[in-house]
Amino acid sequence: MTLLDTSKTFSAEFPYAMSQLVLEIPRALVRRQIGAFERLTATVAGTDTAMGAMTKSFLESLAQNFEGLGYGVAQRLTEQAMDMAVMTLMSSADETPASLRENTATRSVLAYRGRAFIEANLRSHSLAPLGVAEHLGISKRYLSSIFASDGQSVERYIWERRLTKCARDLKDRQQTARSIGEIAFSWGFNNLAHFSQSFKSAFGKTPREFRKHARQ
Repeated sequence: MTLLDTSKTFSAEFPYAMSQLVLEIPRALVRRQIGAFERLTATVAGTDTAMGAMTKSFLESLAQNFEGLGYGVAQRLTEQAMDMAVMTLMSSADETPASLRENTATRSVLAYRGRAFIEANLRSHSLAPLGVAEHLGISKRYLSSIFASDGQSVERYIWERRLTKCARDLKDRQQTARSIGEIAFSWGFNNLAHFSQSFKSAFGKTPREFRKHARQ
């Protein structure tokens, strides 16, 4: 398994007949998940490890059954596939000598773990930068500098991920019985008016308009 940046020129040679499975992931989505990903570009991860084997099996199964999945399920499984692929690539990259992993590599790993912790705790109303920093065992100031290197703040990242999750649920036809407020509060928002304003700023429509348009 290899991560390729399609904005850059690359070549591939296949000495014998083989099949290839390509998982296309928007650059912005990768950056939201792991921040700077340049260190992982062209990293080769084998499938002879437990993580590599699980990822290979999951990706193959997802590709074979994708057309039969509903929109919401397909989106969630695709996010899971990306997460597994990134973890596999990072595990492979972390096997390089320690002298090559200092500085940028360390920050990349912390950025990934920080985003993973945020993703797992988005529903918590108490989720805040200090808690993320304590989980990673670093200072809040250092955490802020890691996110700042990708042009983000920790608070803004949390806010954007919560809005994205809300948008996903509002699109999901299986969740039409849930009110907008219930969805917003379930993803950590505690002020419906503020949520509506932020949602419109991010998506160009109010939550109600967004949901109506998605149904159409």
